[in-house]
Amino acid sequence: MAYSQEFITWTNATGLTADFVIESESEKIPPNGSNELSCAGIGFSGMTKNNDGLLQMKVPSSAPEGYDLITWYSILDRYGIKTL
Repeated sequence: MAYSQEFITWTNATGLTADFVIESESEKIPPNGSNELSCAGIGFSGMTKNNDGLLQMKVPSSAPEGYDLITWYSILDRYGIKTL
């Protein structure tokens, strides 16, 4: 299982090692692109950007695609992270 640095930081998790940093990896995704990085802590199985460059996470679900898209802003809100 992989964990992001953000999850470890936000939850003060101990005993986990970060496998990637979401911010760094998301910068590599072009509009309409995606990757398959997953974070067991946050619960996503990939990241994607729409045509406007909005970052969204693939969260496993029973939808026909096998996932729902949740915006990065929704994830930040879930963890109480304030943005400028």
